[in-house]
Amino acid sequence: MSNFANRMDMFERLTPQKQLFQRVASAVLIVGALLCIYQPENHLLRGFTRYAAQITVAYWFLGLLFLVLKNARLTMVSFICCGFLCLFLKGMSDSKVAKPQVAHALQISVAQINISLSNSKYAETIDAIKKTHADVLSLQEVDLEWSNRLKDSLSVIYPYRCRVDKVDLYGIEIYSKYPFASSDTFYTAINNMPNLVVSLKKTASSRPIFVVSTYFMPPLFTSAYFTMQQQMKTLADYIHAIKDPLLTVGDYNIESSSWEIQQFRQQAGLLNSRRGFRPTRADGQFDLTEVPTDHIFFTPHLECNYFETIVGAKNEHLGILGSFQLTNLLTDAEKTD
Repeated sequence: MSNFANRMDMFERLTPQKQLFQRVASAVLIVGALLCIYQPENHLLRGFTRYAAQITVAYWFLGLLFLVLKNARLTMVSFICCGFLCLFLKGMSDSKVAKPQVAHALQISVAQINISLSNSKYAETIDAIKKTHADVLSLQEVDLEWSNRLKDSLSVIYPYRCRVDKVDLYGIEIYSKYPFASSDTFYTAINNMPNLVVSLKKTASSRPIFVVSTYFMPPLFTSAYFTMQQQMKTLADYIHAIKDPLLTVGDYNIESSSWEIQQFRQQAGLLNSRRGFRPTRADGQFDLTEVPTDHIFFTPHLECNYFETIVGAKNEHLGILGSFQLTNLLTDAEKTD
């Protein structure tokens, strides 16, 4: 009891200046955590909250620092803020503790790649795409030159190809090793951005799986977040009407912890393929500054058993790769049929 009393007396002996510092620092830490969780509409503040994962790590280091400095109050505040942010971010990712058991016959892998992110030559980038060995490729920001080169280089491995009618700076193409059962293109009412939808079957008797490739403009102003939210509402309504297993892939240009993505996933009934924040890329390099804005979401008909980042020849971020399989409930039902 005497040691506890001495520690409590420490706060009483603080000078007014130090007490003011502790109160201001505590307020700043708490406000920072609340901004990451509640995400105000202001564009400048959203530029801060998009680094919620890195801020969480910073709170942990601050807690250790204040512990070394023997500042009990700021240590407690830092670790509490870190804990709440961890719980918040965990809810935005794949919440399963263990990966599902792999059923090789039912797997389908999908790669999402933004061509404009490449800093390498044509041949090097195409080689990186081939090395993914994905069953389905979703390629975005494909201009006419890239479209021709991709078609010449990928047609042997991926004989089935679908694209939006107009190939421009925001062109979308889907390549597949398996034939398309259907294909469709729909445009959002705002900005008239294309969304490419295909369905395919791995075998003649298997259930069709839909793949939706979509792209959102980067939100450069506060009003752009409202526009993005309206676009996502249109996409969510489209996805919700499809009752078959579905994967939606694309460069959303917004982090998965954002309010817009949270609302979109809830409206469409989608799960996240990412298991959390990974400060290292697929090549093993440490990259704490990266904010993932490309995503693969999927309906509960599916399970994600593999996920990784795709890098180019110059270690630039090209996209993401995920492997999925039907849930045991669906596979058992198909065997019964």
